Amino acid sequence: MQSQENGYGIRLSSIPGCAGQAYACLWHYFLPHVVISLFAFLPFCLAGYFGYLAPVFTASTGQGAVPEGFHLSFLLLMFTTFFWAIPSLILWHRLFLLGPEHLIRPNFWPLMTRSLHYIAKFLILLGGIVLLTFVLTAFLLFLLNNILSFDGSSVAEIGKLEMALYIGGVIFVFLFTFMIALRLSLAFSAQAIGKKLGFRASWTLTRQHTGHMVLSALLSLLPAALVVLSASYVLDRLFEDPSRNLYLVLFMLAPVLSLPLAVFCSQTSVYYRGCGACHHREEH
Repeated sequence: MQSQENGYGIRLSSIPGCAGQAYACLWHYFLPHVVISLFAFLPFCLAGYFGYLAPVFTASTGQGAVPEGFHLSFLLLMFTTFFWAIPSLILWHRLFLLGPEHLIRPNFWPLMTRSLHYIAKFLILLGGIVLLTFVLTAFLLFLLNNILSFDGSSVAEIGKLEMALYIGGVIFVFLFTFMIALRLSLAFSAQAIGKKLGFRASWTLTRQHTGHMVLSALLSLLPAALVVLSASYVLDRLFEDPSRNLYLVLFMLAPVLSLPLAVFCSQTSVYYRGCGACHHREEH
């Protein structure tokens, strides 16, 4: 495949260069990244600091019956993590695609409407990926069980070769669904900056860059994931049980703990520009 380079100096055929570009964007806008990460972690840390998330984490330890206020606590946890992440992802995309001068506007209504559209697209994509993952997993299990003549009754019956085949199947399903998510990611980048780009157009624009997108995304996410895992390991050692001090530390470490999300947004922004999506016009 011939290398493609646009006016931003992005060479999508260079896997290390593509991953390096994502970190270069993040480093260039590091201070705005800190602000966005604090914005992303603030509701969760406040809810945890004042004890509103305690029923969820008490129930997760398996201590007795479901504690009082569990359902309300669970809804609050979902809002402060899953749903609150959507406007944060939009802000990261706007930062990397438009710059800090277009990050926040006095009128917050566009951010709210884009968040709703973002959630709708995300749920459609998530539903499709879950269904595809289920179908692929069921097919691979059926195929492997027939090849290996294993009925799944006991894990001890699986040998090293069989285990390697099952692990290989899991990796295949992950990479396949990850590839689909990346190829459709241009639609989310466009939505964040108020542009119209459908899943079909995103799939078409990324057709010649599939392998390089997957490899560069994995290469860029690996260091960020290792940093977060290391920080999580240290926090688990320091705080055996959730406490107010833990949520204060989490808030202070928000720029570090949010690195995977920020790097992913930066990387998909690189794809958005490198694939020419910024010059694409949707046909009605």
